[in-house]
Amino acid sequence: MEQISGIPHLETLILAGCKAISNLGFLKVSKIRSLQTLSLRKTNADDAAVKFVGALANLTYLDLVRTPPMKLSSVRSHFLLHSPERLRPNSRR
Repeated sequence: MEQISGIPHLETLILAGCKAISNLGFLKVSKIRSLQTLSLRKTNADDAAVKFVGALANLTYLDLVRTPPMKLSSVRSHFLLHSPERLRPNSRR
């Protein structure tokens, strides 16, 4: 994750299937301010991970398919805080 967080203009990051990512890894992902698309499909992302990536103001697409159950409020809070119109199913820029 150190190498990825050092890419200054990264807009899309697909972490699908990466089960070994810890919350520390998700915290590092949250430092990539340019991210617009993030796939956490089939990862162990939990409420804490979503809270970390929720800091990404430019994030317009977050894929949480097949992640552990989490509180919907964790996901909704990011999108409602930054831009309520972004909380549409399957919305992509």
